[in-house]
Amino acid sequence: MKNLVDRNLKLKRKVVFLLFSAAVLGIFLPSAASAAWNISTIDGYPLNYDYGTFTSIAVDSNNKVHISYLDNAYADLRYATNASGAWVPSLIDSSADIMGGTSIAVDSNNKVHISYPQWGGISLMYATNATGSWVLTGIDPVNLGWMGISLAVDSNNKVHICYYD
Repeated sequence: MKNLVDRNLKLKRKVVFLLFSAAVLGIFLPSAASAAWNISTIDGYPLNYDYGTFTSIAVDSNNKVHISYLDNAYADLRYATNASGAWVPSLIDSSADIMGGTSIAVDSNNKVHISYPQWGGISLMYATNATGSWVLTGIDPVNLGWMGISLAVDSNNKVHICYYD
């Protein structure tokens, strides 16, 4: 059984692996032409900033990648995608201290859903671009929800969020 588990983990690593450092959020993606990994910088910031932490990744039905992550220097939620063919990073929420894990999923219409903790407002938050622009909603106003946030979208495009209480 151990060999089967190890083999499965190795296969998963060949799908998508994320790398971040204090200055650059980068991504390793498998090359379609070979077994080699392509390395792309998707967002960068001046050195000495804690940037690109608490990442989460999802792939849409067109095999485009969507990533949510934090800019810890300013405690902002950020998002990057290559849906246009090039990496486009953007700021989603800078309204209050965003601290902790993010979770991202893409529905069957290729709309993005992100859950994350907002410490400034002490709320578990939900962000989506399902209407064409980003809409931010507080889900649980008294729970920090900062540990173990996980978001999934079912086959009916219903969003499900779980977190540590």
